Amino acid sequence: MSKYLALSFIGKDRPGIVAAVSKALFDAGCNLEESSMTKLRNEFAMILIVRLDTSNSFLALKKTIEATAKKNGLSVLVRDISKEPVNTKTQKGKKYIITVYGADKPGIVYATSAYLAKNKFNITDVQTTLSAKAYVMFIEILLPVAKEKKMLADIPKVAKKLGVTISAHQAEEPEL
Repeated sequence: MSKYLALSFIGKDRPGIVAAVSKALFDAGCNLEESSMTKLRNEFAMILIVRLDTSNSFLALKKTIEATAKKNGLSVLVRDISKEPVNTKTQKGKKYIITVYGADKPGIVYATSAYLAKNKFNITDVQTTLSAKAYVMFIEILLPVAKEKKMLADIPKVAKKLGVTISAHQAEEPEL
């Protein structure tokens, strides 16, 4: 039997954070199953899904994780989650990448994500960055096949309303 946990860490970026956290998880008997890790400005953020065999102690893991976080200047959140089967309703469709490019202003993420939510397009990943030249956002969505034409027709309207450039293309699916 196993216990599943969602862990999130954030702290000032520096070399060794991934090694320190993954060593603590390994030493505590965890299997790191899914992760997203990235540098945001001068901060480093990690979101992890780990499996802990019930033969190992959750309290010991939590103590180890909190000690590792403190030693590395990280904030940590540990959340117990259930092992649910993948929701096949949200997993069906074509994977698309939407790119938004333009001058930075408040509301770009909100307006774009509100359009996607209104149309029941499932956002699976979002990345944004601000450079001296432009605001850039990459959104990965699962698009129901029946709504593909609608989304492609609506994208220019959303872009015009925001005063940005938006493009969409079907993502390549790696074969695993």
